[in-house]
Amino acid sequence: MRYLIYGGPGIGDFIFVLPLIKILHMNDPEAVVDVFCGAKKTSFEILERLTSVTTVDINKISYYALKEPLQTSKFVLDFLLRKRYDYEFLRHHPGHTHYPYLVEKFFCKKTVCSVIKGDSFKCDIPVFRDLNENIIDSYVNLARAIGYETSLDVNSEKFLDIESIRNLLPSLNILPIINQNKPSVSLLIGSNGPNKNWPYWYFDKLISLLLEKKINVIILGGQREKEILKSHPEIFQQNGIINMIGKCNILESLAILSMSDLVVGNDTGPMHCAWAMHIPCLSLWGPSNPLVFHLPRKNSSYIASNYECTLASRESINNDTPCVVCKNNMCMQVITVETVYDKVMSMLNELCPVKLRS
Repeated sequence: MRYLIYGGPGIGDFIFVLPLIKILHMNDPEAVVDVFCGAKKTSFEILERLTSVTTVDINKISYYALKEPLQTSKFVLDFLLRKRYDYEFLRHHPGHTHYPYLVEKFFCKKTVCSVIKGDSFKCDIPVFRDLNENIIDSYVNLARAIGYETSLDVNSEKFLDIESIRNLLPSLNILPIINQNKPSVSLLIGSNGPNKNWPYWYFDKLISLLLEKKINVIILGGQREKEILKSHPEIFQQNGIINMIGKCNILESLAILSMSDLVVGNDTGPMHCAWAMHIPCLSLWGPSNPLVFHLPRKNSSYIASNYECTLASRESINNDTPCVVCKNNMCMQVITVETVYDKVMSMLNELCPVKLRS
């Protein structure tokens, strides 16, 4: 059969749907699975690169952009030329418009949708979820709704091909400067919005504490973080730090994460990619809801802000939407350096005690 999955525009959104795709192929060996999203061209190009290193079979990935009329026209024309899909899967968020739903009604026989209880969104097969249901569970439940077996152990499965990703490491010339006898911690200092960011100067203090323990510290970020940090030349200047901000594309960044003993950072796409490679993670959460978007693993953990407005938003049907658009990220600022440092050291003591004590 033919399946269409609607995902969000970000890297994390792409990772979230991979378990569903795996389950579809397990139940239907002849499955043809296409994915589409609303995204900018630059974001979509990143998703195309990720598609090349997944462990699941994606037939085609495409995108529309309301601010790119030509691309959206191509998107609709492309669908006109495709065979009709048997099922379309999506996870609806209250308050979000779903422009593609109008297209899907013409090209999909049935639409299966994850809907929060109390939401009035209409589809052929609604699958109701609780406010704080984890997003992976939401997608897995869509497959269950059409009678598919969903016994896949999501928490032990790798959804990105870590070996092919690691093949990129030699070209980065980073291995010779890593002390292989000590733990390596990669820090993801950015996200898709400044309100999700733990303050840069907090990361700077954390780095100093880790370097005192002779831990390898690699910091990663994109061009946005590189430009912002030009206004803060006083931070990230410690001797021994490996600064890769703005120096790597997405796959090269994942290669660095793949050789890390622990990845620490914000709610961001590369953090979810680390989960997909089964790399231990410590994620920091403020405006977005960790119960929904933190991807659990036995070797991973998270620190969530208990700031008042953050907690209140998680009890509304719109979930974390008010916090995501908030311009005051006090919720991240109240997560102390000491709290993060203590958790990092505790996790390293469990993950690589020999390296930590050498």
